[in-house]
Amino acid sequence: MNNTGIHPETLIDSPLNALARVSDRNSRRWFPHQYHDPTWPFLQHLALGVAGEAGEVAQIIKKATGYAPDDPRRGALDQKLAEEIGDCLAYLFSIAGALDLDIDRAYGDVIDKCEARWVGAPNR
Repeated sequence: MNNTGIHPETLIDSPLNALARVSDRNSRRWFPHQYHDPTWPFLQHLALGVAGEAGEVAQIIKKATGYAPDDPRRGALDQKLAEEIGDCLAYLFSIAGALDLDIDRAYGDVIDKCEARWVGAPNR
């Protein structure tokens, strides 16, 4: 059992959970200077990475809203947006892998929550 109270051996073996474990291993190789304590200081580094990359996603979307979908400048921004979303995912998967979180279950729970909240909900 890890510090989250989750038994890693009970995680669903899925592509997302496997990706989280690979991301955790990669992050530990890429940022060894951040990995002094087995969890939290390293997680702070990863969380700040998510925040920074999410800010870049927001900045690109802000720029892209001024262009028509067929504008060539929009295509370049769409490519950059995909790269920044990939950066966000890498950080998020690294956090999930470091804590042995079952992200398949977490994502499924979010889908269920949104379905219950919004499908058939009255217009607001």
